[in-house]
Amino acid sequence: MPARRSSGFLRAEPSRFLGRAAELAGLDAPLLSGRLVSIVGPPGIGKTRLALRYGITRHGKYASVWFCDVSDARDVEELTRIVRRTLSGADSAPAASESSATALERALAARTGALVIVDNLEHLLPEAAETLRSWVAAAPDVRFVVTSRVPLGIGEETIALGALPLPRPGSAAGDAVDLFVDRVRTHRGTYAPEAAELHSIAEIVGHLGGVPLAIELAAARMNDDGTIAPMHDILASVSRYSMPPLALESATQRAIDRAFALLPAAEREALCQASVFRGSFTLQAASHVVRIPGVPRVSDVITTLARKSLLQVERHDPLRFMMSESIRSYAADALAQSLDASAVAWRHAELYFERAAVIAGLGSHAASKPPADAADDRDDLQAAMALGASAGHSQIVLRIALALDAISLGSGLGGAELAHLDEALRAGAAHELGLLGRALGVRAAALYSLGRLDEARRDAEMALRLATELSDRRQMGAMSHTAGAASFQLGDLPRAIEHLDRALEIANERDDATAISGVHYLLGSVHQSRGDKERARRELENALAIALRAGDGASEARAQMGLAWEQLERGDYAAARQRYERALELAEPLGMARTERIVTGYLGVLHFDSGDLDLAEVCLRSAAFESKRAGDFRVEGIFEGIRGGVLATLDRVAEARRSFDLADELLTGNAFYASAIAVHRGHLDLAEARVAARRADLGALRAHVEAARQRIADACAEGEGGESIVRRSDDARLAVRILERAVAAF
Repeated sequence: MPARRSSGFLRAEPSRFLGRAAELAGLDAPLLSGRLVSIVGPPGIGKTRLALRYGITRHGKYASVWFCDVSDARDVEELTRIVRRTLSGADSAPAASESSATALERALAARTGALVIVDNLEHLLPEAAETLRSWVAAAPDVRFVVTSRVPLGIGEETIALGALPLPRPGSAAGDAVDLFVDRVRTHRGTYAPEAAELHSIAEIVGHLGGVPLAIELAAARMNDDGTIAPMHDILASVSRYSMPPLALESATQRAIDRAFALLPAAEREALCQASVFRGSFTLQAASHVVRIPGVPRVSDVITTLARKSLLQVERHDPLRFMMSESIRSYAADALAQSLDASAVAWRHAELYFERAAVIAGLGSHAASKPPADAADDRDDLQAAMALGASAGHSQIVLRIALALDAISLGSGLGGAELAHLDEALRAGAAHELGLLGRALGVRAAALYSLGRLDEARRDAEMALRLATELSDRRQMGAMSHTAGAASFQLGDLPRAIEHLDRALEIANERDDATAISGVHYLLGSVHQSRGDKERARRELENALAIALRAGDGASEARAQMGLAWEQLERGDYAAARQRYERALELAEPLGMARTERIVTGYLGVLHFDSGDLDLAEVCLRSAAFESKRAGDFRVEGIFEGIRGGVLATLDRVAEARRSFDLADELLTGNAFYASAIAVHRGHLDLAEARVAARRADLGALRAHVEAARQRIADACAEGEGGESIVRRSDDARLAVRILERAVAAF
């Protein structure tokens, strides 16, 4: 989380900024006349440094300046999360109703007079272009600067960044020469080149085409003590290359090739092999993966690369390194062409296969909790899992699946990882009953988060039987909890209570505060659905109290969400809204994306019930859209159906029909939630009644109003088991309340 500053957030410049005076000044005019500028150019040309420098030097021109590096974002959802997290550093809590895309648009709109810099966007295009378009529309008083290898193509002003100007023939003066000298001085402060040496530097930067990254790589060769790579050696090396006229992209690539070749072989090889890491890495991890003939201590090479700024220190405790995206991309391409590429990839996979055992608590680590920095390894675990799956190594896939689940609050597998796990199970990877039970439990949690509830309950109950056979009380409790949650979402409340009572008994026996809080939360939700408000409140308050005592943010978020609904049913909108906002504040930094989506959707329900229809529609649309992107089609169906009711109330009839039809399709086979959406369809009946009223067709008006009343009657009628849907579903109960109020207006 960035530092909290009222004026915005800018990271420190990594080194002295040189040159680019014209380009820096050239950003002022397009940002004065327009609100979105993209700085484009090939890798290594200096786009990031120019954007950062502009933000720092023009800080006084804007109310605040925010720098957002999105190079690690894997999709538009993560892009949104990174930018929102940067912006939220100035606030003690998220603004009302904010989550995902909706939250960010509102946060941007609140930054009157701000400049937002979005760095390294190219890998998310073209999808991210429309996202930027929506931000610009949502925040008319905000300016945006984007860096990318290619333009966004949405009508923005574009500044194409070229190489640094080269010295004139016979001259040794210029920005490119100054950059080389300055980068050597960064580590050799006494460096003072003679006139002849300056002319050699001028020749070197000329051969490198004035490409900043290439110049920095060449200067890094002199950064130790000057005994390695004297100037004439560097000049001789780069002179061996010819530099015919090329397109800028090709010329830049050629220049970086030259400069990369100038590095000592050990450093060059270490950079290539370390590019296999997707996230940050430790010295121990690098020593396992990076193998250089004749170099017994790889850690020395890694620290040398860090001194030369070719690697950055991400964290000091424990010490973790990372590579800039431009260097990693280049080094990875070089590695791919190497005969060692496969061996390096497998050493990486083997490392994270072993790391997964620690994270998942397997073997000798059975009683341990995941390490505090386990989440830092998520991207590398996923890469190792994909490699294992492609090669048919089912043991790698299975173990890493367990680790991803352990670090992700029980929902660490997406659709691709779930497919890998399915294949590993079919291949017999879980050859022990205990391991099979854990694998089924992970699969059940993933299926649950994806809305595949029948399959989730089936796997959880199968895993429960295996755990019972093995007398594994911890696994019995976890699987009872998962089976209970799936049963609840399926509307099978008696079965849910049976599973959850067993889970609570085991959690109390083990004195597991997180598990106890989680079961109380689910029991509260079940009793809330049954209409037993007092029992629901007690369960949810117990869940919150236990979570607070344990300092468990994830459990607190869920408890706050449950209590918010209880207050919403009582019509205490302010208190409910406050609890939802607290749940979002807790969920976002913990990566609880599904909880965020659900809270956003129920904030939409709150606004629907309280009469703020425009805000309700925004929240519900965001929740449905983000659920669709995540493959959580059941949650998408729920919020798309409720949104249909809002759209109908706004007399957007065609859109409302589409929303209801989509909800019906997505909720096929889920009568529990489909019945609540059927109530919301009553608002479409009332919209048709308003059309009839405008036509003075009283017969049609009465028929449509009566159809809406019949939906209320159907929801209140006794069904199977002698209970009405409003007795079994709090969603249906609130839907009836909203529709009754609308019908009364006729």
